[in-house]
Amino acid sequence: DMIDETDSSDVQGVGANYDEDLSAEDEAFIASVEEEARQNNLGGINYNGINIVTGLNQVPVNGDYVLSLTDAELNAPHPLLLQYDPRWASFPYGLGTMKSSACGPTCFSMVITGLTNISNASPPMVATYSMNRGFYVPNQGTAHTLFTSGAADFGLYCTKVAVTEADMKAHIDSGEMLILAMHYGHFTHSAAGHFIMVYGYNQNGFMVNDPASYERSTLYWPFSVFGSEADNIYGFGVAN
Repeated sequence: DMIDETDSSDVQGVGANYDEDLSAEDEAFIASVEEEARQNNLGGINYNGINIVTGLNQVPVNGDYVLSLTDAELNAPHPLLLQYDPRWASFPYGLGTMKSSACGPTCFSMVITGLTNISNASPPMVATYSMNRGFYVPNQGTAHTLFTSGAADFGLYCTKVAVTEADMKAHIDSGEMLILAMHYGHFTHSAAGHFIMVYGYNQNGFMVNDPASYERSTLYWPFSVFGSEADNIYGFGVAN
């Protein structure tokens, strides 16, 4: 179903200040990455089995921003990409920046990169696509039509997933990645809401890539959190 991109209930992300959501561990992680990158121009951080290289000398640079992903990220089945990554944290998006407002494009970047061979769908590039296509609604945020209408531009399909444990697992079992629109709760303290990506599950719970938190991305999450805090779930797979 097409979602009205001007419907305020179907936009997410503007006005969110993720600094308020970050734990001390996350803040320390950010500080260590930025300091190592400053000192060495090469910050090699390993998490979720993925080597994230934040050094500006590792990928092409456009102005003050790194707009490309590393080979490790491109080859990862479900890369964890973060809004506050120093490569693009201050890149403009809408009325804010990647760090403040681009949870939707960052989640979509993870899905596109994980499911396809497209190599130029980094978070700032997807954010630029979102702006150019009108999927960012001024003073509101990212419209859900970024996913429902934008998926086809990247060789993907997007389908609505019921907010039930059985349906989430069924779509994951079929090879899909999920993007969830979350309201105030475990994943955001902002009334604007937040997008997260879910890519798997096991006996411990669901596996999440949260673009605003490395720490939350290392945890297993029970369905009960999604059942009470997810407003919409979208499943993505490779289009035939």
